[in-house]
Amino acid sequence: MERTINGFLFKGKSDSISVYKDGNLLTSKIIDGILFEEDFNKITKRLAEELLANEVEEEVEEEM
Repeated sequence: MERTINGFLFKGKSDSISVYKDGNLLTSKIIDGILFEEDFNKITKRLAEELLANEVEEEVEEEM
């Protein structure tokens, strides 16, 4: 499974999700159990929101 949200590419396998930005691996998360498409969509939406919030925080800190 693959999905792009806010410039982050999420690649899901049977038991993990890897997150890429600009072709670089940012993080990989192991899922407890089997990853189904419905769960993949929920998890990637939440991760995208968290990653975007972290990017905004980093930009604000750099400006200070």
